[in-house]
Formats: sequence, C-alpha cells, structure tokens
Amino acid sequence: MANFVFQETSKYRFKNKNGEYIFMLDSQINVKFQNFAIPQKQTKPETPKNSSVNPTENNSALTNYLSFQGNINKMNLGFKGNKTYNGYELALSNEEINQKLTNHSMVLDFSPIHEFKVLKEGDKKALGHLIKAAMAMDNVFYKQDDPKNLEMKAALEKAAKSGDKNAQQTLKIFNIFKGVEGDDRLSPEPVKLFKGLEKPEGKGFYPSDLKKEEFVSIIKRMLTEDKDKEVAKILSQRTIVVRDGDDLKGVDYTQEYQKEFSEAAKHLEEASKTVTHDGMKEYLQLQAEALRKEDAELDYKADSSWVKLQDSPLEFTISRESYDDKLTGAVLEDEELSQMLKERDIQANTKDSIGIRVGITDMETTKGIIDYKKHIKNLAKLMPYSDQYTQSVDSGEEIKQSIVDVKLLCLKGHYGAVRGGIVAAQNLPNDDKLAVQRGSGRRNVFHQQILNFENPLRRKLLETVINPSQWDLYDIKASNNHIVGHELTHSLGPGNEYKSALGNYGSIIEEAKADLGASTFTDYFLEKEKYTKTDKDKVLFNWVFDNLPISKPGLNDTYGIMRLMTLNYLRDQGAITMKQDGTNISVDTDKTQKASAQMLDDIVAIQLDKDPDKAKTYIEKWSKWDDTMETLSKTVKDIVKPKTYKFLNEKFAEKIASEV
Repeated sequence: MANFVFQETSKYRFKNKNGEYIFMLDSQINVKFQNFAIPQKQTKPETPKNSSVNPTENNSALTNYLSFQGNINKMNLGFKGNKTYNGYELALSNEEINQKLTNHSMVLDFSPIHEFKVLKEGDKKALGHLIKAAMAMDNVFYKQDDPKNLEMKAALEKAAKSGDKNAQQTLKIFNIFKGVEGDDRLSPEPVKLFKGLEKPEGKGFYPSDLKKEEFVSIIKRMLTEDKDKEVAKILSQRTIVVRDGDDLKGVDYTQEYQKEFSEAAKHLEEASKTVTHDGMKEYLQLQAEALRKEDAELDYKADSSWVKLQDSPLEFTISRESYDDKLTGAVLEDEELSQMLKERDIQANTKDSIGIRVGITDMETTKGIIDYKKHIKNLAKLMPYSDQYTQSVDSGEEIKQSIVDVKLLCLKGHYGAVRGGIVAAQNLPNDDKLAVQRGSGRRNVFHQQILNFENPLRRKLLETVINPSQWDLYDIKASNNHIVGHELTHSLGPGNEYKSALGNYGSIIEEAKADLGASTFTDYFLEKEKYTKTDKDKVLFNWVFDNLPISKPGLNDTYGIMRLMTLNYLRDQGAITMKQDGTNISVDTDKTQKASAQMLDDIVAIQLDKDPDKAKTYIEKWSKWDDTMETLSKTVKDIVKPKTYKFLNEKFAEKIASEV
C-alpha cells in the first residue's frame, strides 16, 4: 500500500508496500519515477491550505486510481492530467470533436431493402456470405495504412467501453477514418488523433523505420549484387516489405494476410454454392482460389471473370488500387536507380490497398448509363496522340467493358476509410493488372445513390458565388454524367508503363486525364445527339461548381490537387471568371471545353514522356494557391459546412450476414 505525503516542495511522493519511494508528482502533474532511499526520520506532514487531500485517510482508493500511463486526472487531486492510450495522448478535445461532428458529419444509409426483397433466396443467402467475406478482410487495410492502427483501435474500444468519454468521441472519428489519422479536406494537414504518433513513410507496406534515402540505397546495392528477382518482388504491387538482414524482402499478400484471406475465401466458396448467376458463381470460386495462393495468374483469371459480370444481381469487388503508397514511387525520383531498373526491365508498382464492396445491382438505373459503352472505341480515337500508344480498348471488335450501377450494402477496407470523400464510381482493374494488359477488359461500377446524399446547402452556395444568369444550369444529374465520362476515360490513353514511370505524380496526372477527358468529350456527345446543348452546358458548369475548393489541398490529396490544377488552368484560359473575393463566378462552357482539350493534350504528353520531373513541374505550376482561392474556399466552407465526416450505416448488411 502506497502512503501519500505532502512535501514543502509541492511534490506528492508515493511509496510501495516495501516502503520504497517509486515516483513523485509535482504541481505541474509531471510524473517522475524514482527509486531512492527512505529518509531515516520523517515528520508528520501538514495538509496544505486549499488541499482536498487528507493524508490521514486510508489511501487504498487513491492507489487503485493510479496509472503508470499518466491517468492522473482520476486521482482527484484538483489537477487535470493527461491520460494516454498505449502511451499516446489524444490530440483532439471533446469540444474539437463535437465541433467537427456537429458541423461536418452526415450519415450514409446503405439499406437497399426493396432490392434485397426481390432477390431469389439463393442470392439472399449468398449475399450474407459475401458480407462476411468483406468483414473478414476489413483488418487488412488497417494493417496496410499504419502498423499501429489495430492496437490503437483496441485501446480506444477498451477505454470507451469503460465509460471514457474522450475515448468514445475519438473512436467515432477513428472509425470514420479507419485509422489514427486522415484527411478531412477541411484543412491541408491531416487530422491526427494521437499526439506524437507519426505515420511511417512507408505506412504499413514497409518497415516502420525505413526512410526514403535508406530504401533507395538498399535497392541500388541489391541490384549491383544481382538480386534482381528479389528487387522485383519488393517493388511488386502485391507484397509487404520486411527487413532481411541488411537486405529487404517482399512477402506476398497471400502470406502476410493469410488469416484474413483464408476466412474470406471460405465465405466466397459458400456464396458460390447458392448464388443463381453462373458468371458470379465462377468468379467467386476463382477469387477464393486467388486469395489462398501466391500466383498472379489466379488473380488474372478472377479479374477476367469479374469484368464480364454485366447482368449479375449481386456485386462483390476486391479493389486493389494504389493511391496510398508514396515510398515505392520514390525509387523513380532517383535518376540513377530509375535507369538501373529500366535496364533490368523491373517496374516499380505502388502497393495495392485492399477495399471490399458488396451491393445489389440496380438493373433499372444501369440501363441509363450502359449506353455509354458503345462510344468507347470512338472516344479512344479522340485521345491526344492516339497513334503513339496502344489502348486497352483497342483489342478486337468487341467492347470488353461492363457497366453497372450498384446499391451499396457495405464498404470495407480501403473503400470504407472515409477521409473527406467516398467513392462514387470506379473503373477496374487498374492498368498494372494482367487482366487489362492481356485485353480481358474492364468493369465500371457506379454508386449513383451517393449523389442522393446531396448537401442541401449547396443551393445556398450557388446563389452566393455564382452569377445569377447561370443558376438554372445547376443539376446534380449532370454531375453524374461527368462522373461517367471520368470513369470511361480511365480506360483510354497510355497504359501502365507510362503511368507507373511518373512515380508519385502518376496518380494526380491520371486523375486529371480522366476529369479532362469527361469535359473534352462533351462536344462528341453533343455531335452524337446524346447530349443537347443544354446538357453539355450543364455537365461543364456542374464540373466546375463541384470542383470549388473547401480548403487548400494537402500534398497527399490526389483529387484535391487535380481539381485545383484544372480550376487554375480554366481561369488562366478565361473559361472561368470571378471577382477577387471569389464571387460572381461565370463559366464559359465553350471555352471550358476547349481549355479542357488543351490541358488533356498536356497531360497525355507528360504520360508519354515518362519523366517524373516534368510531371512534378507541371503539377506545381498549376496547383498554386492564391488569395482568390483562399477567399473562395473560406466562403465555400462557411456556407456549405462540408459533410466530410461520413458515418456509414451498414446495419442492414450486418443483419443479412447474421442470418447465414
């Protein structure tokens, strides 16, 4: 039992049951661990004035409250201490969290009850297993994003369960981010939930202590030692990298995430037993096998089966996209190393983040977008410099592209990590996957239901910053048409060898290509009478309106930087005019289309050059942040109060899963 003694030095000292002083606490609430001799003589201390502590009381309760992790506030000494969670203090106060959640949060309800009711019984049962497969893989992204994510999540959950209000509030944002930090797009810097907890350069893909300089040095040395095969595996998109003595080693995802992948594979096989669509049955069986074995050919077979699922009632996606890994791309920024890799024909592919989507295909809304498919080959001919490269849609007469609109049930892994935005559509597989490189095709999956969660304050923003003569052009359906064009353009242009050569700048350039393609092709759709002149004007106007910034984008905000680049380019070309305070914005839609085509030329030329320095220079030129943008962003933020903290209501999915 520790005894409490007040000293004249205003320090509280504590003894253990052996009579040894173990630590002392000064008036600044600094804990100092000590192990010093007990004074031979002790005088009975006096209780200081205004002190709530009575040293003559039994202090067992006090001892029970002590925490060596700094939970001093529970000691009831009249001071407020700083509790830690696995050694880290919380970075946000309850007041700060409440402000974010009160002003900037919303709930996305994924409950397609009607669509579920009309499914056949076999598909309903299969759906439960697909949801369980997604749940089984959820932890993979936590591990990829930050090696401390899961332990910090467990610490918050334990504290929250015991009634810790601070932990309860922080856990809400942790679950939105699916991690210890995330971009909320309300400020350039990421929101950190713990003080002093810094995300490693290589996230969870590389050793936590590995820095860019050491990484480049090790790869160079390994290449000079003829370890080309090992280097190729390190730079693969499907490996986690670990230390191996003085070297590095790539560990395939199927090994690193064997527990999660095996559990998911089991449920995919169960789903395949009752699903009614033959193509989906085949895909699920192939995907289950691919999760169990280290074999890129199995991924190829699964992807090649998945892209054909045009009329399946169910949707299950394992997304393997690479926007989060910034360390792999660093090897291409070193000219010497980049040349060494080129000579050995080794590609540096950024690591895949794993996301999982489960939904029900909406056959009616799919009819409204599938018509775009027949235009893909014509659009490919309109791409800049199209005679200088082969496009993935060039092979054969058949258009190998499925297009569906899906009602979401759950988003797990990377999909479910809501860091500012949420995925509204996708074009997969990416160019670095064998299914695309060998001409199997692609698949566009849209979530038009996301647009139904429109912020009602956007109308107020329109009436504040837009010239009144263009208010009638505001149309959320036109935004969806631009999204369709964006995803189609991902299927066009130079292939993976060009994009991957740009390293960490490749994603920004690729997303700019897709956005600019959607705007450029409005003239084509007008000519083909898919759009009226008003339709074209609405698509271009709403594209600009949707891209108005809410804050200066951070360095890792791929989409934020891309949008800023296009806005600045359009302003430079006179396609957008506005006052210095960011109001009275007017969009000249004809100039916007022409400027988009010019910028698309620039973007494709950069991809063809394969020069990361040129990409960097171009991005820096057009992503400058000036006073007008700063003023405009403040206006947008103040009016719209952007709902960047999104809670995903997946209770319906959980109920379905619980019944199988």
